[in-house]
Amino acid sequence: MSQLPSILNVNFPPALLELLKPFEFDLMSMISFGCLYSSATFYTRLLATTLFPLVLLGVLVFVVYPALMRQRSERRARQLVSQAALWVAYLSYSPASTVCFRTFDCQTFDDGFGTFLKADLSLSCTAADYDWYRAYASLMVLVYPIGIPFLYAGLLFRDRRALQNETLRARALNLHDDDDDEVEQADPQVQRLRMTIMLWETYEPKRFWWEFFECIRRLALTGMLVFIVPDSISQIAWAQLMGMLALSMHLFFNPYDDKVDDIVANSAAGCLCINLLAAMLIKTDVVGSDMYELPPEGKDGVSKAAFDSMLVFLNVLVILLAVAVVAYQACFAREDDDEEEDEGGGVDVDLVAAVEMSVMTTPADRRPSRMRDGSFSLENPVGGAVVERKGKTVNRAEL
Repeated sequence: MSQLPSILNVNFPPALLELLKPFEFDLMSMISFGCLYSSATFYTRLLATTLFPLVLLGVLVFVVYPALMRQRSERRARQLVSQAALWVAYLSYSPASTVCFRTFDCQTFDDGFGTFLKADLSLSCTAADYDWYRAYASLMVLVYPIGIPFLYAGLLFRDRRALQNETLRARALNLHDDDDDEVEQADPQVQRLRMTIMLWETYEPKRFWWEFFECIRRLALTGMLVFIVPDSISQIAWAQLMGMLALSMHLFFNPYDDKVDDIVANSAAGCLCINLLAAMLIKTDVVGSDMYELPPEGKDGVSKAAFDSMLVFLNVLVILLAVAVVAYQACFAREDDDEEEDEGGGVDVDLVAAVEMSVMTTPADRRPSRMRDGSFSLENPVGGAVVERKGKTVNRAEL
C-alpha cells in the first residue's frame, strides 16, 4: 500500500501517507545518493538497488562460505549460507522489482515538451542512455520479479511431500540451529526443510506454497501497474481487481497456521480494497479534485475532511489490530511453553517418528489399521503395539 500513491499518482490524505511511511522498508532509500554522489539520478538508484543484493550474494558464496568451511562441516556451512541467501532475496525482492518496473514508466508532456522518466523528470526517455538502462532493467526483471518467485516455487514444490508431513515439519521446527551436532545428526530431509523454514513456517502444511502467491500478489499490485495507461482509472481498476482477488484468496484458503494471523491478513486485504476504492473516488473528483489545491467538497458534495478522517481511521484500526495480535502472541507463547514443561515437555517428535517407522516396517498383514484421526486401531494387537525407545514406552493407539 505504501508504494501505491506514487504509482497511481493519487493524492491520498497527507495523514495517511505519513501513517504508512514506517511500513515502506527499502534499504536503498535509507542511503542519500545525493550526498554520496552529487550527480546521482534515478539510474544510480537502479544500479545500486539491483547490484547490491548480487554483491551480497557474491560475498556469501566466495567469502563467508569458505570461512565457514574452515570452522564447520560442509553441510552445515552450505545450510547457513543458503539461509542467508534466501533472506537477501526476500528483503531485496520488493524494492528491486519496483525500481526495475519504474524504469519503463515514462510521462509525455503536451506541446512537444518531450517524454521524461516519471521517477526522475530530469531524465529523458528519448535519450541514448535510456535505451541502455531500459535493457538493463529488462534483464533485472528476469532476476528479481520473475526469478525470485520461481526460486521460491522450486524450493517449496521440491519438498512438498515433506512440508505436508506433520512429523517432519515438527522435527524441522524443533531443530536448534546453534547446535551443530544436532543439525549434523538430523535427517537430510529435515535439514533441507530447516534451510527454507522462512518460506513456510507461518503457513499451514497444505498452504506451503503461499509465499509464492504473496510474491505474485505484490508484483501485480506494484510493478505490473506501470504497463497500464498511467494516471488512468483503468490503472486503479486493475489494482482494485487484484486486491479483490487477493482478498478472496485469503478468505478462501486462510493459509496461516495461527488463525489469529488469518484475521489480521484478511483485515489488511480488505483495507487495501477500501483504499483502492478511495483512490478511484479521489481520481474522479468525487471527494475533491485530484490536485494540490483541494476543495473542501467534491462533485457529490462529499466532505473531504470527513472522507479523509474515515480513511485514516480504517487504516489505523488494521494497524492496531496487528499490534494487538503481536502482543497477544508474545504474552501467551511463554505461558504455553510453561504448560508444556509442566506436562512433561510435550510430544517427543523423535519418538513419534520411531513409532511411525515401526509401523511402516511391520508386515502389511500384521500392521494395525490407521484410523481417520491418525490413531491406530487395537483390533489387531500386533507384537509391536507397544514400542520402547530409550526407556520410554509409547502406545501407538495414543498417537
